[in-house]
Amino acid sequence: MKNKSNVLLGNFQQYPYQECHLNLEKKKGQGEDADPLFIAQDDLICLAVFDGLGGSGNHRVVLQDGSECTGAFFASRQASSYLKNFVIQQHVNILDDLTNFKLILEQYLNEKFTELNKHVIPPKFKSDLLKNFPTTMASLFLSYYQEKIRVISAWAGDSRCYVLTASGMRVLSDDDTAIGIDSSLSDYTGGDAIMDNCLSSDNQFTINIRQNFVDAPCIFITATDGCFAYLETAFHFEFFVIQFILASHSLDEWRERMSQLLRNISGDDSSMNILLLGFKHFDECKAFYTQRYKELSSNLQAMTTYQATIDNANSIVSMNIELLNKEKNNFWEKYKEQYFSLLSEGNKQ
Repeated sequence: MKNKSNVLLGNFQQYPYQECHLNLEKKKGQGEDADPLFIAQDDLICLAVFDGLGGSGNHRVVLQDGSECTGAFFASRQASSYLKNFVIQQHVNILDDLTNFKLILEQYLNEKFTELNKHVIPPKFKSDLLKNFPTTMASLFLSYYQEKIRVISAWAGDSRCYVLTASGMRVLSDDDTAIGIDSSLSDYTGGDAIMDNCLSSDNQFTINIRQNFVDAPCIFITATDGCFAYLETAFHFEFFVIQFILASHSLDEWRERMSQLLRNISGDDSSMNILLLGFKHFDECKAFYTQRYKELSSNLQAMTTYQATIDNANSIVSMNIELLNKEKNNFWEKYKEQYFSLLSEGNKQ
């Protein structure tokens, strides 16, 4: 982790940066998210996350040392290693041709994942729902282009890429599910939608590519779904990112605050990479997002007030339902003596 401002070389000279990441396991030693990847070269930054898909990748694999792990655990680590090698070998030159970049990256990762099949322990029963070495990937490639930051998002699966500017959070990737990132409030943060594309060794997968241009300073984030899917809405994710920046004295402290939140709310492994780009120091970043925090706080406060009213009303309703049922039962105990009295008299034919 970079805990002080580092200045990029080459075309990024005027952009100091700070970077940190987190990786939280629900079960110690069994977390299927790889450690977030961060690479800073002369004129290129790459950050990425990888979420091994334990549901479809719970088959066992044997490693060179004879140990075993799940295919999902192994896949996320291998994907991180492959992407790191790809960036080091290919460097930034290939980014000038997006079509070629997509083809080269897809071919490279598909070939590498196909080679993984030698590690698989054949299962006794093979389900159509299972995949060999399934993992998501959400990555950002940042370079300098005509006074702006050129942002190339490359992803497969439902992990996400974001940019946070002074005017708010923007998602840079779509979800590889049947509905994608739904524009409705209820579905936006994520959930259990079935993925129709991810890295795996079963068949050819697609690497989605999108290019955008943004102004610095700003914040870039890559995150697995454990970081956002358990929050109430998408704007809650932005709110907590900014709130913890304003409440902290350093990026280290921000990480601790965000980690504590995710430990409390997330039902999944959580990994995230955050890059503060163009801020000379942490206090400058805090000042930059103060106004946005006020805007979010105002809206969320109104929602909190309405929710409190609803909660109070629900509490009153629940209490009255309980009293109503109690009154019904008390009266029934008296009423039933007369109601059933004739059944004990006369002859039943």
